[in-house]
Amino acid sequence: MEQMVINVVELCRPKSGSSISPDMDIQRDLEFESLDMMMLGTELEAAFDIAIKDSDFKEIKTVGDLINHIKKVKN
Repeated sequence: MEQMVINVVELCRPKSGSSISPDMDIQRDLEFESLDMMMLGTELEAAFDIAIKDSDFKEIKTVGDLINHIKKVKN
């Protein structure tokens, strides 16, 4: 699951760069802005057949947070 989340983040990433790791900050390190975050949410919902609320993203700061949130929602 972790690699699948990273692949979706890479797909939605606004700028290419170094490889993505779970400790990377989505906004600071990967340069996601609000529209990018909306697209990421939509892609993750489709990939994992889940629903992610906009409010969930207030607590998600890193790629690892995102992975843990998806694991929690899937269980």
